[in-house]
Amino acid sequence: MLTSAARRTFLRNSLASLVFCLSAPAFAETGNIGLTSVTCVLLGDSIMSDGPSGPGWATLALGSLRVRSLQRSVPGRRLQGYADAPDLLRSKIVGATHIITNLGINDLVSTGTKADDLFAMYDEVHSVIAAQGARMIQCTLLPWTRKNRPDVQASRTQVNQWIRTNPFGNGILDMDSVARDPSRPAHWRQDLGLPTRDGTHPTRPVIEAMATYARTELPAFL
Repeated sequence: MLTSAARRTFLRNSLASLVFCLSAPAFAETGNIGLTSVTCVLLGDSIMSDGPSGPGWATLALGSLRVRSLQRSVPGRRLQGYADAPDLLRSKIVGATHIITNLGINDLVSTGTKADDLFAMYDEVHSVIAAQGARMIQCTLLPWTRKNRPDVQASRTQVNQWIRTNPFGNGILDMDSVARDPSRPAHWRQDLGLPTRDGTHPTRPVIEAMATYARTELPAFL
């Protein structure tokens, strides 16, 4: 049987433990990193933009990590639009420490740009970003099945293989590996229900899977 003094000590320690548990930050449970010195600019097309159905994958991932993000993605945007207009690019990334780029598929589809041309454009964009003291994190290009375009598939495969080498050393997010069918790399994954309605844009289940993947991978690059 506890003495009165022992009971008081036990209750005091129990109360202190309860207060600690209730007041402890959620970082350990949620994986949040809360880097207040980091600002990520999201530089993409409709694949990374926020839409009527909800936030895009990058917004979801960075929000769960409590990292400040600035959404600069524009539906229909091509990589060439920034490679050819460095002043426009600079205006989009002012104050950023990191830029996540998810661009290139519209160049392949709309203008027939080849892989080698995209490599040169990525290099131009990276040069501007690096000159601003920021780091560029590249994303691989998602499957595109709207039409039968062997030229697009071949170039997309080349571009993704190149991006996976982490050419600029700042990190990459292999979104293609999340969205594609492992047994048929040119096609969308089928295990999450309807993966796409138009052959270009992922549905919410795929977006959520991409966000989960990005949330795991991004802390190593920030």
